[in-house]
Amino acid sequence: MSENAKKSVELDTEMPHNGKILTDYVRKNRINRAELARMMSVSSTSVYQYAESQSLQLSILWKASIALN
Repeated sequence: MSENAKKSVELDTEMPHNGKILTDYVRKNRINRAELARMMSVSSTSVYQYAESQSLQLSILWKASIALN
């Protein structure tokens, strides 16, 4: 693969916005963010910050996944 083709592939593939994925799931399933925060043992403010974050640490995604089943 040529160098230009590699750059094109890298620029055309963006990582999905993890916070938006989490927010969409919470809204779709009518989950209370305060309850999610309690299940994850974090503050409600943290859950709101996660929603704004384009990238989330794997440990946060793991906790959210466990809390949301």
